Amino acid sequence: MAAPADELMGLLEHWLPQQRWFPAKGSVVTVSVAAVLPGVSRPERHSEVRVLRLAYPDAQGTPVVTLLQVPLLFLKVTDQAPDDGAALPGDAGLIGAVSSAGGEDGSPAVPGPWHVYDAPQRREYLDEVLASTSLNAHSENPGEHAGIQARRGPDAAKSIALSDPLFSMDPMRSEQSNTSIVLNAQGRGMIVKFFRTLSAGQNPEVELGAVLTRLGTQDVPATLGWLEAHWQDQGVAYQADLAVIHEFLPGGSDAWGAALDAAARGESFARQAHAIGQGTARIHRRLAEGLPVSTAPEGVLSRLAARVRDSWAQVRAVVGPYDAEIEALLTSLSAVPAQPQRIHGDLHLGQILTVQSPSAGAERWIFLDFEGEPLRPISERALPDLPLRDVVGLLRSLDYAAGAAQRQVAGAEVSDGWVAECSAAFLEGYSSVVPGRIDQRSPLFMALWLDKALYEVRYEQSNRPGWLDIPVSAARATLDELAGPDAKGKP
Repeated sequence: MAAPADELMGLLEHWLPQQRWFPAKGSVVTVSVAAVLPGVSRPERHSEVRVLRLAYPDAQGTPVVTLLQVPLLFLKVTDQAPDDGAALPGDAGLIGAVSSAGGEDGSPAVPGPWHVYDAPQRREYLDEVLASTSLNAHSENPGEHAGIQARRGPDAAKSIALSDPLFSMDPMRSEQSNTSIVLNAQGRGMIVKFFRTLSAGQNPEVELGAVLTRLGTQDVPATLGWLEAHWQDQGVAYQADLAVIHEFLPGGSDAWGAALDAAARGESFARQAHAIGQGTARIHRRLAEGLPVSTAPEGVLSRLAARVRDSWAQVRAVVGPYDAEIEALLTSLSAVPAQPQRIHGDLHLGQILTVQSPSAGAERWIFLDFEGEPLRPISERALPDLPLRDVVGLLRSLDYAAGAAQRQVAGAEVSDGWVAECSAAFLEGYSSVVPGRIDQRSPLFMALWLDKALYEVRYEQSNRPGWLDIPVSAARATLDELAGPDAKGKP
């Protein structure tokens, strides 16, 4: 039961660019339907997932095709007052109205009018999602719908039922590329994340989260279940994850805010950095155990070199003429021993929460968002990589916390040596779990550091020119070290 194509697509083409997760803002976009995956259908209600194909040019003018997930809920318009608890405040999910539904599959259209909603913002649809994964024992279980399959996670016992007292729905307003809704009842909760941009294959957040949950890792929220979809488009078979359901840990605050506050007050963050280092190492150890790989390092190192060269070509004019140093470093990588494995892939302080552990009576550091870099295709994000990449990501994040405190907090007193103290504590914590000293002057560490810092330069050039000096200083310091003592201030 889908709305007539022209009527519904007209609504969506107007509504989509207004959403923060829309990936093609400012571009001329051609929208077409790749798949319509049906959900529950009743006389007064119908749900479906539309997989839309977006065709548009990127910043360089290269044609891009992106698959976008748009779950829709159709509610028959009646004279009755709406259920106040059915949607988020202000009826936030309302997209518009269509005069009839049905007809795309050859069946008779059902006259309306129908209200069309962004389904993740409606209780009825969340109830359906949880029921399909058998997480909600109080709801009708529609089973598996054509094209959509529900998977129960390793720790589904931690779920709640939507009919529990004090049930509430709260959207994560900070979410940029997905849609996440927090469900709470009787002090327990979970979070449902809908992946808006789809890529063929299993999403790393689903894959890694399920493995870490199965292994009993306490450094991540439990994975309770997920939805995957299968469809055919232009003769090609696709499989993609639509949503994942995690345990929600209330009362948490992110490590970025904690580090920023400590830096602004001139207080040590070393104890916290040490614990974060330990958590990072435990996750790496568990991922190596649960997802063993036999990938040779050459491919990982060649991809790293290519990324650095690509970034360098774009930011050389800003950072300075270090061409010889860059090439010497990247050439030396061919002889570097490395052991690829599955990693987080996009780790920074904003991906970590601190929560109080009732059992231990102490804080826990919880690692989130194992999707990897969201703008890269899943085929790349799922590749084994170097654990040092996550280490470097957090060290760069500590450097950014100090720089952000100086810019954003009036009267900030970031002490000299704050970053160095935190970094040393983080590395010490990491090495206490995974034995072996991390050499910050090794070619591999320096290449990963430059990869991250040069990417940051590219980002700040486009988005926050006033922050450019943070990554530029980091990149120059490393390149000066490679160039030798006479090269300081080379640019």
